[in-house]
Amino acid sequence: MCLKLSTLDGAREVYVLRVDNSYPDGDKPPAHDVSYNAWNYLYKGVLATETPYAGGGIDVTYSTIPMTDSNCQALLKNPDKKLPVSAGTGGNYVEQCLAQPGSWVSTNIGLWNIKTQACTIGYDEPCSVDGNNPICNHTVNTGPAITNLPVWNVEYPSGKLVLAA
Repeated sequence: MCLKLSTLDGAREVYVLRVDNSYPDGDKPPAHDVSYNAWNYLYKGVLATETPYAGGGIDVTYSTIPMTDSNCQALLKNPDKKLPVSAGTGGNYVEQCLAQPGSWVSTNIGLWNIKTQACTIGYDEPCSVDGNNPICNHTVNTGPAITNLPVWNVEYPSGKLVLAA
């Protein structure tokens, strides 16, 4: 779940969470996307929010790092350091993780009743799970606009922070 990406010369490295994957498209290999800020740092040694660069793919090495590593824990911004997952849309992922008792994710998953990836709709409330069914105080995947959990994107190629929609 946590990866360390390093430049081929070992001069720069970043830690990222592997939260999705892509699949081959015909004869094209799968994409290995990272955030613009991470790419910019690996490419030029500065964050895109400081000095943005434009470009394409770069060669890096990667290694899988245990989620208990402090560099990986630092990527989790919530106080309880659990992996936040949407209760309404994370069902299959949650079920697969819980089927691996003792794994870091199975013991550190945090379900939240938030409908959108940008944290704009739902209830800022933790949920539990019974089998594959989330149990929340309010109906799952409903709720008002959420304004206290801003999610910021780094815009390509300007490097400007923009509120995710």
